[in-house]
Amino acid sequence: MPLIRSCYALAIVVGWFAIQTSSKMFVTYAIILFSGIYLGSLGFYVCETNVNPGVRTYWDALWWSVMEAITIGCNIEAVTTGGKVLSVIVGVLGLLIIPMFTVYVNNIVSVFHTVTSAAAEAAAGSPEERATANENNKKDKDQNNSSNG
Repeated sequence: MPLIRSCYALAIVVGWFAIQTSSKMFVTYAIILFSGIYLGSLGFYVCETNVNPGVRTYWDALWWSVMEAITIGCNIEAVTTGGKVLSVIVGVLGLLIIPMFTVYVNNIVSVFHTVTSAAAEAAAGSPEERATANENNKKDKDQNNSSNG
C-alpha cells in the first residue's frame, strides 16, 4: 500500500511540474529517475533483505539501485527472482532516462547559441547594412591612400 501511495504522489508532483513550461522536461525526467531508483531500492530491499547477505540495510539496497541505474554495476548481486527482475527494470530505466538529460542540456546550449548569435547579428545590423558599411570603409581607405600618396 505505501508503494501505491508513493506512485500516486509521484503522479501529482509530475502533473504539477508539467504546468511549468520552462522546466517541465528536465524536472519530469529527474523525478522519474529518482522515483525509479527509490522504488527499485525499496523493492530490492524487500526481496533481498533476509536472503542476500550483501543486503543488510536499506542503504545497501539504495546503493545497489543507484549503481544499477547508472549501469556501473555493484558488488551486490540479486539472488531472488524479484531482485533479478528489478535489476533489469532499474537498469533499463537508467539507460532510457539518463541520456535524456544529455539531450536536454544540448538543447539548452543550442538555444543559448542561437540567441547569442541573433543578438550579435542584430547589433551588427542586417547583412545589407554590413555590406554597405564594408563598401564605404573600402572607399574611405582608397580615398585616404590616394590623398596620402
